[in-house]
Amino acid sequence: MLFNRMNIGGTEYYVLNLARALKRLGVHVGIAAHSGPLTAEFLKYDIPVHLFPPNAKHSEMVSMLTKTIKTKSYQLIHAHDTLSYRLTASLLRISKVTSVLTVHGRYHGVPPLLEAAKGANKIIVVTQRLQAWVRSLNIPASKVVHIPIGIDTVRFSPQSRVQCRRKLAIPQGWEVTAYASRFDGDKYPIARKVISAGEVVALKREKSIFVLAGPGAYRKHLIKQAETANRRIGRRAIIVKPAVRQIQFLYGAADVIVATGTVANEAMSCGKTIIAAGVKGYFGIVTPSNLKESLSNQFGDHGGKDPVTAAKLARDIGRVLSNQQWAKELGAMGRKMTVHRYSVNNVSRRIRSLYIQTVKKGNT
Repeated sequence: MLFNRMNIGGTEYYVLNLARALKRLGVHVGIAAHSGPLTAEFLKYDIPVHLFPPNAKHSEMVSMLTKTIKTKSYQLIHAHDTLSYRLTASLLRISKVTSVLTVHGRYHGVPPLLEAAKGANKIIVVTQRLQAWVRSLNIPASKVVHIPIGIDTVRFSPQSRVQCRRKLAIPQGWEVTAYASRFDGDKYPIARKVISAGEVVALKREKSIFVLAGPGAYRKHLIKQAETANRRIGRRAIIVKPAVRQIQFLYGAADVIVATGTVANEAMSCGKTIIAAGVKGYFGIVTPSNLKESLSNQFGDHGGKDPVTAAKLARDIGRVLSNQQWAKELGAMGRKMTVHRYSVNNVSRRIRSLYIQTVKKGNT
């Protein structure tokens, strides 16, 4: 599997969970990427890691991959982001290698995706909305298959709120709203709106706090915004933290989670109420009535009718915090749905079958 860097993020954790599940099914999986915070995590699970040299040129990475594929006898490569699409396209120009791409969102570079798709054997899309988008790029329908994100439903499971808050030094007896994401690019404006909503909610609810956690260059700007809001509130109600490695503890500590993409899937697996706010739109509180549409749009990352606003966030956060019994019911719904439809064990079996079929066809 190829991706850019071992960062703490939704795609990277998905690859880690998928690699572990495939390994349990007897598939030998290796990872090629630049080093990062998750490198040790892959190594801990005895997953071979082939690191690109720091500041390596494109040609150097292609050369390294060509040698690694040959010496380690890899039968297939699976690319997960823009850099890996570029590398795959270059590999396909110089050798006949069986390849699969996964499209995680519309944020990927379209030219590299199209170049890699020309020679790729299969293209996995994680939502039905993405399937339509990929088809609109004139990629042959026969190559495209919808397989959803797989969630480790053991790691991401309901946990003790008291213990999770103790682990993260979050006060007991307070209402906690959490938001975890990248603090850069298209996700940064959402984080700003979460802070603005947090100020509105915290002024009305004296025991309410907001915890935002994630990597990204704009975290320092969010810290300044939070400090300004806290001065107006008169207490430290909004906390901006670096990425939490054991993110399941943040989910477990929260009463409600503002989420998008993979984070929403993970938090639902933990039995938490979700407020879906993505880069393409707002779905609000995820309930039985909007669950299907929220899922098909990856909780607003791949599509949505309404824009995300601080006012909508504040309104919906207040509704959830004011009705804890309803929140528990919604959390139970999310957990049941995730185990049934998005367990990484089920997803990995589908991907393993796809690998086997693809390799067989590639050899005929």
